[in-house]
Amino acid sequence: MLSRLRCRHGLAVLIAAGLLAAGAPVCFAGSPRGEKYALLVGVRKYNPNELRPLPYAEADVVELARVLRASGYRTENVVLMTQTSGAEDLRFLPESSRIRRELRLLLQDRTKEDTVLVAFAGHGVQFRGSDENYFCPVDTQLTDRKSMIPLGEIYKELEQCEAGLKVLLVDACRKDPRSDNARARDEVDLESETRPQKKEPPGGVVALFSCSEGERAFEHPTLKHGVFFHFVIEGFQGAAAPGEEEVTLPDLEKFVKRRVSDFVRSRFGVRQMPELVGRSRGLVPLVSLDRSAVSQAARRAAERPAPPTEETRRVDAPPLKSDKKVLSTGMLGR
Repeated sequence: MLSRLRCRHGLAVLIAAGLLAAGAPVCFAGSPRGEKYALLVGVRKYNPNELRPLPYAEADVVELARVLRASGYRTENVVLMTQTSGAEDLRFLPESSRIRRELRLLLQDRTKEDTVLVAFAGHGVQFRGSDENYFCPVDTQLTDRKSMIPLGEIYKELEQCEAGLKVLLVDACRKDPRSDNARARDEVDLESETRPQKKEPPGGVVALFSCSEGERAFEHPTLKHGVFFHFVIEGFQGAAAPGEEEVTLPDLEKFVKRRVSDFVRSRFGVRQMPELVGRSRGLVPLVSLDRSAVSQAARRAAERPAPPTEETRRVDAPPLKSDKKVLSTGMLGR
């Protein structure tokens, strides 16, 4: 393990040397450690006249919050926005205005030594004829774009933040997310296939999306999570970096891509390949690991019962015919 750590440190030094020669700011393992911050948003239930419920979206971010707090993130630096947390304190209800406020508040006063992680689990849509994708907060009205949060807005807020590493995790790829009795069915149509997200994140921002162009994200009743966030969580618990004392973004990307694609191929017979867009600088640790806790998590994973033979797919609504305003469901990614 010591030799691998030395190798990582040496690689980070070489990367940093090249960036310094180019006059670029640098963040890498071995730099003075700053603080770690996270904003985690999960929406499990929408207005029944607008969007379908997502039974595991809240569980995704609740468990992620627990893991981050146990892995180097101060409790007060992990902001969790779900309907359950909002019932206790309205400040944390995942409505569009509250999400915007908490995002801006968290990103203020950061330094180049800091790390910021933002995660969204919920529905996402894309209007036909537009390159923009939207995350759907709990108060989404499909006929009102202002009730949703465009990906470009999130990118802009992250770009203005001074943190050295800014990572966005998004699982918002659904086919026709509208509920069966959605009022918007008479006003908007949704394409049956997603279109690629054309906007790249700005410099200093890296985004990991739950699937690639034309794909959709799955969840599984045995996992009780979306497949993407299930393996993000496992990766942060140490599975992405066996024997190491920290998990970096390259560690997480490699692990999540392999495990998500293998699980979905095996269980559902289709492809779901998470996609990373943007570039990070150096080997900044996303989480620090308590190896004893990691061993316990590994034992629990090994004891997990095998999934049932009959698999549960997300329900796809049939294509609708209309000349009216058209939306396409969108993962907030490619």
